[in-house]
Amino acid sequence: MVVRRRAWVIIGAVAIVAVFGITTRNSPLFAPNGGTLFHRIHWMRYGYDRVWYHNRDYLGPSTEMNFAQLNQTYGQGQTFLPTGDKVIGLPVYDTPRSLAFQKQHQVVSTLLFLKKSDGNFIVYSLSGGP
Repeated sequence: MVVRRRAWVIIGAVAIVAVFGITTRNSPLFAPNGGTLFHRIHWMRYGYDRVWYHNRDYLGPSTEMNFAQLNQTYGQGQTFLPTGDKVIGLPVYDTPRSLAFQKQHQVVSTLLFLKKSDGNFIVYSLSGGP
């Protein structure tokens, strides 16, 4: 009788842990800087070599560059503006032309521009295909 009760307690505990793990793995509750618990664990272990934005993986980051270098390299004659989104706690920037194209075609940018607190930018590139 005692063994059977212990078995049910163990089975119940495993079930609770499994349900908690499944529901919080994809919840942003434990990763306030964007992403999920899975992403937060990845960042703790590997650093910010990979970030997630609009459910897509971005690899990087590039070397840091200032605003003038960013505009010269990627701006194509347009100035970068904040999008209002944040990834890993950093604001996302993009050009108005790129934002309009993304909205019209329901796609994400192949490059992710993040502004650090010191004013420099880092660039992540989209990983994989559609």
